[in-house]
Amino acid sequence: MKEFIKTTGLFLSVCIITVLGVFYLADNRTDEYYVKLTTPKQSSLIVGSSRAAQGIQPQYINLQLSNEKIYNYAFSRVHTPYGKAYLNSIKRKLNKQSKDGVFILEVNPWVISSQTKNPEDSLNFKDNNSFAEVVKCVNCNPNFEYLIYCYDKSYRHILLDKIKTKNIKTNVDVNGWCEVEFLKNKTDSFDKIHSQTIKRYSQILNKYSGVSETRISYLERTIKYLQQYGTTYLVRLPVSTEMLEIENQLISDFDVRMENLSNKLNTEYINFMMNNEKYNYIDSHHLDKKSGEQISKYIAEHIKNN
Repeated sequence: MKEFIKTTGLFLSVCIITVLGVFYLADNRTDEYYVKLTTPKQSSLIVGSSRAAQGIQPQYINLQLSNEKIYNYAFSRVHTPYGKAYLNSIKRKLNKQSKDGVFILEVNPWVISSQTKNPEDSLNFKDNNSFAEVVKCVNCNPNFEYLIYCYDKSYRHILLDKIKTKNIKTNVDVNGWCEVEFLKNKTDSFDKIHSQTIKRYSQILNKYSGVSETRISYLERTIKYLQQYGTTYLVRLPVSTEMLEIENQLISDFDVRMENLSNKLNTEYINFMMNNEKYNYIDSHHLDKKSGEQISKYIAEHIKNN
C-alpha cells in the first residue's frame, strides 16, 4: 500500500511539474489573448473588439505621446463587448496613478448588441463567462487563472512555438498589438476569404437580437470611468462596403447613437467609415498591416493636435 501511495505521489508530482513547466513557456504566440493578461498595469489603453486588436498599432501612437505609452487591451466581439465583464477587466488593467492617460475606445454595432433573446438580459450575456470576467489578475505572469480556466486549446499548442489557424499566423506584440499575416503557403485568395467572411457574418447576424441599451449604458460607464484618468476618444474603424451593409441591418442608426453619446460625454467620435474604400482588409473587416499603420498614424496626429 505504501509503495502504491509513493508511486502515485511521484507520478502526480511529475505531472504537476510538467504542466507548470509548460505554463512557464506560454508567451505571445500562445493565443491572441494570453499575453495581454500577463503584462503590467497600463496608464493608457486601446479597448474594443478584434478590429482594434489588429487594426490600431500602438507603436505609431506612442511616437506622438509625450508622457504616456498606450497599450492595446482590445480582444474580440465575443469576449469583450461593452458590459460589466469588460469594464471590470479594464479597471483591473488600469494603472490608477496617472491622470494624463489616453484612451481609445473602438466601437462598432456588434459590441453594443446582444445575442440573448432579450437584448437587455444582462444575466445571460455570453461575456459573463469569458476570461474578461473569470481572470481576476490581468498582470500575472504566468497567468494560471487563464491557462487553467480559459485556455480552450490543448496545452501542446503552447509547445508549438507559433499559432496557426488555417493559413494565418498570429503574434501579439509587446505593446498588445495583434499582428496577423498570411503564411507563404496560403491557398485561399482574398476574394474567397472575403466571400466566406461575409457569408459567416450574414449567419451571425441572425443570432443577434439587436442593439442593447444595457451595453450602451456600460459603454457610457466605461467612458466616464476612463475620463477620471485622462482623455477618451471613440473610434469606428472602417470595414468593407459589404460588411457595412450587414452592420446597418443590425443597427441602422449606429453613427447617430455614437455622435449623441460623444456629445453627451464630451468625447470625440472619429469615424473612419466615410472613407472605407481607401483601406485594405485581410478578411473584409480587419485592416491589413499597412492600412492599420495609416489609421494609427492618423489617430496619433489627431491626439497630438488636440
